[in-house]
Amino acid sequence: MAVVSAVLLVLLLRPTLRAAVAELRIWLAWSKLPHTPTPWGFSGDLPQATSFERHRYYPAWTKQLGGIFGIRLGPICNVMICDPELAQPIFEEGKASLYTPIQAMFNHNVPSLFTLPPPEYYRAVRKAVAPAFNSSNLREGFDRLANLMPAVISHLRSVGPEKNVDLHNIAGHVTMDAISLSIFNEDLGGAQKLALGVRPDYAALVDPAIKGVLDTLAIPWMRHLTFIPAMAQLKRDLKLLHEEQKRMVARLQNCKPAASSLGGHLLALKDPATGRPLTDAQLEAELVTFFFAGYDTSNAAISWTLGLLAAHADVQQKVASELEGLGLRATPTQPQPRRLTWEDLSHLDYLRKVIKESLRMYTVAAGGTIRTLGKPLRLGPHDIPAGTIVQVPFHGIHRNPAVWDQPDDFLPDRWDEPDAEYCKARTGMKTSSKDSDLDSIGGSGVLHQGKGGEKAGKVRRFMPFSYGPRSCVGQNLANLTMMTFVATVCAHFHLQLAPEIGDKQGIEDAALTNLTMQPKDGMLLRLQVTSAVVGRKVSAFSKVTISVQATGLRMGPELLLCQQGEESSRSCCCLSTTQLPGMPTLQEVIAAMSLVPETAEKLKTWLTQSEQGWKLNEAADETFYTLCDDDLKSAELNLWERRLVLSELQLKSGARAQRAAGAPASS
Repeated sequence: MAVVSAVLLVLLLRPTLRAAVAELRIWLAWSKLPHTPTPWGFSGDLPQATSFERHRYYPAWTKQLGGIFGIRLGPICNVMICDPELAQPIFEEGKASLYTPIQAMFNHNVPSLFTLPPPEYYRAVRKAVAPAFNSSNLREGFDRLANLMPAVISHLRSVGPEKNVDLHNIAGHVTMDAISLSIFNEDLGGAQKLALGVRPDYAALVDPAIKGVLDTLAIPWMRHLTFIPAMAQLKRDLKLLHEEQKRMVARLQNCKPAASSLGGHLLALKDPATGRPLTDAQLEAELVTFFFAGYDTSNAAISWTLGLLAAHADVQQKVASELEGLGLRATPTQPQPRRLTWEDLSHLDYLRKVIKESLRMYTVAAGGTIRTLGKPLRLGPHDIPAGTIVQVPFHGIHRNPAVWDQPDDFLPDRWDEPDAEYCKARTGMKTSSKDSDLDSIGGSGVLHQGKGGEKAGKVRRFMPFSYGPRSCVGQNLANLTMMTFVATVCAHFHLQLAPEIGDKQGIEDAALTNLTMQPKDGMLLRLQVTSAVVGRKVSAFSKVTISVQATGLRMGPELLLCQQGEESSRSCCCLSTTQLPGMPTLQEVIAAMSLVPETAEKLKTWLTQSEQGWKLNEAADETFYTLCDDDLKSAELNLWERRLVLSELQLKSGARAQRAAGAPASS
């Protein structure tokens, strides 16, 4: 009897013993990896890995520990990989460890492309919807996408140059419409609602629901505690969202979208398990996938790109020159440029590099992918057992100094290098190049899938849309939306960061990561109409009046823009500095400005040869140097260069004034 009892006990405990042995293997493998510098408390790295600033830890840990290292989330030992070569097998392996609670709340536990369903279903859905994003179908719908932009430009013009505009919010209206066009062949009226200050219905419902879901992501069972006010509100938000999603399914079934559209492909799809069309619940899950994933990512990517252009005047000038060369940019002589066409996309080479560099620097899917390994893997010198949770944070790869030169600098010209998306593999691995990227927008305006074939000895290091068989199926639509929005806005406006952001460091500080990396308070810019004549009064520019003596702020290489009297008939910028030791020369001021070398050299040459340009006006406690548009003409600066110089001075003054307003007095 005792023997029988012992056998039964062993059988009952066998699953527990197996789990314990598996966890022990995982811990032993994890203990051999470099570790994050976290005290051995119970929480481990959980506070950093779940914080809104976790994207900052990925590159910091990578620089300190290398391309593969261990982190500990409470009692759970995870592996993080920021080496693109070591990450390759992860994209083929395991199951998702992140999306289960999202699936439960948004899709009623119905699998979809986003939540990594069973392989047969996933392959059937992906194969069915992929043609909706090929070049011929996107080209067919391009005019409808471009038709959204006049309402956007009209709204932006109505704001004026001295008020902040949240481009993140505006991009969200357009991306929601772009996704709707791909599904229903009609938009949701998002662009038209800008003038009314009203958001598209689905966007207004999905944002609070996303926030609530993310707040409970670490502890999914919290959503059942409806006696907590926040959880009760989440329940109401999700109910409203599900009702709207059901209305979208009915709309899809009733509108009879074109067979080539995403909606048409979804309606024609047969479930491989039943051989029948998708149920209403399955259609709802897939619609959520495209609206949720597309809306939350594309508008953030557009926002980061526009913010970086505003922070780098030299890059913005090159984009403007490219657009002007194609007749797409508004100028004083051509205030209404011709409209962007599909064929133009293949000629916007520099803009394409700018967007790629923006996607690298501010990877929207910063946390990347998280998988639970289904089988043991050898990654470099390390043996990683089955059952290990592995995270590949794309932001860590894109900011890894072992993979990229100057990873923290915005350098669009890095994409001039052949095969810049790839790094040389150390083991001769072969990687597929079937993933599309922005280089696919080319050749007679045709959008196609990559270059085809394989690149022996090359490993992809650029993966803003993930990588491998589960990469974003809608990335071609996202790329097209980004190109269209950014090109059109830059064609009509000169971009400046709002004083609240200040400069490029302000952009870096504004990043916040929930499920994706977003600007936490929006992307606030000020827009100067490009067709405005530069030779206006200075009132055409944002004016900053600040007493240098009152703040006691040492100016360093930057000077403050002061208000010019309204009686002036010329466009002038007054630069003011106190007579402090080490006061910068005007040559040093030019060196501190973000100008292309040719423009900077013209200014330096002119300053050397002319004593008339920078006019000295002495007051009791300050010295003013006055720079006017007419003076810049004598420096042989063209219209765009003159506007850039004056705007760059105003930009720097806004950043300095923002810091000065709250800065303590310094000697």
